[in-house]
Amino acid sequence: MTLPRRIPLLPRRLPSKRPFVCFQCRLLSNTSLRPNAEVHDPEDTSKGEYVFVGGRRVWKPADGIRARMEQKEREIREKLANDLRPQLAPQLHGSQAIGSGLGVADIDAMEDWEEEMISSLSGFQRMKLGELAELRSSSGLVQLGIFIQNAASEDQLGNAEFLTIHGIVRMHFSSRVMFSVPDFIPADELAKFKKTYDMMDERLRAQLASGTQGDWVMPPDISGPLVTRMREFQKEAKSLYFANATRFGQLYDRLANQENTVEITTAEVAEIIFGKNPTVEQKYATHAALTEDGLRFTGDKGYHRYTSKWRIRSKKDLAMISTVTGWLRSSQDAAVGKTPNVPPQLDDFIKKASQLIDMSRQKIAEGHGKAMEETELPDFAWTKFDRMVIDYMKTRLKGYGMQRTPLDGLTPHILRKTGRYPDQAFDGSQIFNFLTEIGAYKPWENTALHAAFARAPAFGMSVAAKNEQNAYDKLTTFEKLKLTDSMKGLRKDWGDLTVYAVDDADAMEIDDGISIEKISDTESWVHVHVANPTSHLKPDHWISTIAKNRATTLYAKPYIAPMLPTVITGPLGITKDSPVFTISTKINHDTGEVLDFTVQNGIARRVVRITYKQFEELVGTVPNDFITISSGYPPLKPREEPPLPDLSEKEMADLKHLHHAALNLMRSRVLNGMIFFTGTNHASSISHDPNSFPLTTANSTAHRYPVLYSAFPSITTKINTVPNPIDSNSVVAEFMILANSTVAKFSAKHSIPMPFRVAELDPTRPDIHDTYHNQLLPSRDEFGLSPLLLSDTTKFFTLGVMKLQAEKGPQVFMGLSEGYVRATSPLRRFADCIAHWNIEAFLRTGSIDNVPFPLSTLEIALPQLDMRERMNSFASGQSEDLLHGIAIGQALKEYHIKKDRGEEAVLPWQEVMQVSVTKWGMKSGGSSTVSQAKGYTSYLAGSVKLNEMGKSGEVIKRAREAGKGRVWARVKGFNVAERMLEMEVLDVVQ
Repeated sequence: MTLPRRIPLLPRRLPSKRPFVCFQCRLLSNTSLRPNAEVHDPEDTSKGEYVFVGGRRVWKPADGIRARMEQKEREIREKLANDLRPQLAPQLHGSQAIGSGLGVADIDAMEDWEEEMISSLSGFQRMKLGELAELRSSSGLVQLGIFIQNAASEDQLGNAEFLTIHGIVRMHFSSRVMFSVPDFIPADELAKFKKTYDMMDERLRAQLASGTQGDWVMPPDISGPLVTRMREFQKEAKSLYFANATRFGQLYDRLANQENTVEITTAEVAEIIFGKNPTVEQKYATHAALTEDGLRFTGDKGYHRYTSKWRIRSKKDLAMISTVTGWLRSSQDAAVGKTPNVPPQLDDFIKKASQLIDMSRQKIAEGHGKAMEETELPDFAWTKFDRMVIDYMKTRLKGYGMQRTPLDGLTPHILRKTGRYPDQAFDGSQIFNFLTEIGAYKPWENTALHAAFARAPAFGMSVAAKNEQNAYDKLTTFEKLKLTDSMKGLRKDWGDLTVYAVDDADAMEIDDGISIEKISDTESWVHVHVANPTSHLKPDHWISTIAKNRATTLYAKPYIAPMLPTVITGPLGITKDSPVFTISTKINHDTGEVLDFTVQNGIARRVVRITYKQFEELVGTVPNDFITISSGYPPLKPREEPPLPDLSEKEMADLKHLHHAALNLMRSRVLNGMIFFTGTNHASSISHDPNSFPLTTANSTAHRYPVLYSAFPSITTKINTVPNPIDSNSVVAEFMILANSTVAKFSAKHSIPMPFRVAELDPTRPDIHDTYHNQLLPSRDEFGLSPLLLSDTTKFFTLGVMKLQAEKGPQVFMGLSEGYVRATSPLRRFADCIAHWNIEAFLRTGSIDNVPFPLSTLEIALPQLDMRERMNSFASGQSEDLLHGIAIGQALKEYHIKKDRGEEAVLPWQEVMQVSVTKWGMKSGGSSTVSQAKGYTSYLAGSVKLNEMGKSGEVIKRAREAGKGRVWARVKGFNVAERMLEMEVLDVVQ
């Protein structure tokens, strides 16, 4: 086989083939799409094309050097299509999705940090060989492609390989795929193509992965049949789109609500347009129409490929956007002398905003070393027009990067007009800074809670979530619910057996406890007693319905939205004489071998609460090596531990025996392939006084007038800089893992449908299998800790994918080949309730015929539940990262202030540290070019943005050429908007 040859790269910009219908033009003209409305032909650009200048659609004739280069590129593409040999080709992109109204400088500056969320949330839905995908870039370019495999490494171009409709193999981020058709090409039909593809020289395929040598052009005799299928699909979808353009244009008026956002799926819209059981081509035509209209229809961030859910903007909000867009365009025209005056509403707001920014900066400058002060400014009360501009900018922050709208290019005009942000990139981070400096947001605002996906009731983004919370708030006592125990008469009374409930001192929901019975020198029964709300709440109870919608308790310090109301979690938590769901496992406590198991309902009589710190002191677990970083005034006082419980000699022996058993259970899992993944981590603390850490909820005064702050609140973050698999938290967690694996075994033995949590190595990546079995597993210590993972944390993110599914499967990374079902936290996780309900139905009848969640129901429900869990986890993680980063950033700021004053100043962390690079990139901002990368530092347990300011980027360049590696860097600050530490690159780690 002849090796592929290189073709010189041409300019990457292609003819901008416009979308089928320009919905942006309809918005600006405020008219509906007429039956004979102009449709933008995506094919012919030989005579010219429509471009967007200042948001207006303008015809540009095809002339000049750009046209000649585009013609040259078309000729090369045609030549390649007839060549039999695979080639390295230029980056050939498809048509531009929409006209966004962006100027070139603003396009370069727009970096939506929500891409981080998209990557972390979408990847769980692994794409399969032969799946058709819409490849849409953040710049608006779109084309179809067939998924081939996940890439060997991630770069700025993508993390997966696709055969595109042009017969080219290119990199793309699977997390950015908004639409796909599974099994579009059956695996047997792909065999010939895959065989040829796998024969490609590894060195050249590595060049593809790095993005330095262009894309692969596959031989037409190999790729031709696949490309033909894609083109036929595209042709049919486009035909359907054109034929129904008028009906698509009328959708918004038909579906939108005046005041509230409406949710709808692609399939539901397709049924409105095409009738029942729409084809995949009809669904794609519908998807394309909704995607184009990003102002009216907004797709779910990060998981749209799975949910296909759209949020239809309210008519009230759309009117606001249309009005402010008009003001901004008039202001832009005035700036270049096209019109005489700036709209007074916008002019007044900009003058007020400029004054507020100056006041805010002065207040912060005067607040150094003092306690945070809040200043309300009712004299600057927002007018109706002020609120419209502020909401417009918040809308930009919540926008989806794959759907470009005029907001992207127009919001920078407001920042520019204030004159307060010279020589700075007008990106999402700067918009966030602007909103905080004018007092519309708190400087520590967690914008994840303001997103519709979070369903955080207090923030007014979801009417349904607000109504659910109102229903919870009306509950007063457990007794008034008049709930009955469905397991009454079937409970085992545990009598005097002590149940140890080990948790944090301030834990709100105590949902599990442990007891142990030693029955011989080598054998013991370990009982994990779990809170039992499902015995009182039926699956169809209205509280259960709300719990299903919430999926988990949302922890976003200091904000908490519980899955179940406190009138349930208090009485049905683990307390004296409480009903419990007991998972019992007979083990060899010296080897960790499981000998027997059972599950039953019971009653816990004696419950002893112990904190993790107390458990450490009583048992002698290995303590964590913490760095403590505090910022703000006055500093937070350490939380006081409750007094030690009064324990008998036998109970002290029980705790030590539990410790002994946990270590051997852990060793046993290591023999079965477990890897300790926890790594370094952090936990942040804030004052318990809610007034010291206010948030901008739906009822906040910041919606009426500005509120400025002189400083950040007092925050303390603790980082355990060395991974510790045998601390008190890990020891207690080992029994939860044991219990959950026992539930999986018990359910499999009796064929009870369960929500299994499966984790497997990526089957499309043989290199990962090789790394895992031949490098990682042999490098572990007796508790599963691998130095390879500590030295290169990028390996954390590439080994495989975990998902919630009805089909039993292994949890490879935990060393649990017989499956894993979480069942130990039903007060805060709905999937655990499902496990309890199904097992209890079996225990009552001895049959699985009447379980409330049969296999068919779980197959439909679990993917949605999985997604909801991940969204809540993301919001919680963002909150924790926000507090953690603020503490570090403010401590660094205080350190430099002291140094400048000549005072003694000591950094609580080592100044220079290693960072594992996870993603490369370049960004132009203001008048300087900044070399950038993103990474992760184990030392400070956080994601970071690496900058090489004012240089040619030689360090980052050398690190990149050396492959995904490590660099030396130091902290320069914390970007609150992006929730990411910013670090200066110093050198490559040799």
